[in-house]
Amino acid sequence: MEARVREAWLNGLDVMAVTEHLEYRPLEKNFVKYYERYMQKGTKAQAYSFVDKDRPASKEEIKVDFNTPVEVARQAAQLYDMTIIPGIEITRKEGGEYSHFNALFIKDANKIYDPVIEKSFRKAKAQGALIMHNHPGWRRSTTDRNEWHEMVYKEGLIDGIEIINGRGSWPKLLNRCAEENLFVGAGTDSHTTTFYRDHFRTCTLIFAKECTEEAIKQAIIERRTLAYGVDNVMGDAKLLADLF
Repeated sequence: MEARVREAWLNGLDVMAVTEHLEYRPLEKNFVKYYERYMQKGTKAQAYSFVDKDRPASKEEIKVDFNTPVEVARQAAQLYDMTIIPGIEITRKEGGEYSHFNALFIKDANKIYDPVIEKSFRKAKAQGALIMHNHPGWRRSTTDRNEWHEMVYKEGLIDGIEIINGRGSWPKLLNRCAEENLFVGAGTDSHTTTFYRDHFRTCTLIFAKECTEEAIKQAIIERRTLAYGVDNVMGDAKLLADLF
């Protein structure tokens, strides 16, 4: 996570959201084995940070503290005067289709999981979170909303849409953002380095009055964001005109 913060700083960013997966954790077992090798004898329990008993463990029966990535990032960010936005990515398969969502500005990631995904959304919203529908066309043949999507949107659980993800983009959804007053977002979805050979990192441009978590959140609430990726900037025409 320290490397992610350094990458963001070297890329010129002053804000970074940390949104590790809530449910998808295939490498936990390897991490714990690696971690234990460097621990003093008799302190094995430190490798495990048990949280809510109602939250299922990984396939290896490991439970972790989901707040750790944010805490590590914040500590590293002090060296670079960066602001870290705490978040978590909720990953499910609803109606036979993948649906990923970033809950941003959360307080405690360990208290968000629920077997029913919309209940996870409600728990995040109770913490003051803003929820973004990630890469809505990923592993799907359409960006149209299915019945389940319509339900969570109608309930007001979704605040924004990730228009650009890495190299992929869904510009047609800009109209939906405008019609339904949803913020426009973009993200790296980084599972490897952000130093690409052929394009600058994908990111969200946020027009905030200050580089503080509170000011950034207010800017997103007021829909003052643009999506940048692969040499394109997408979003509200007025914001684009102001920018250029």
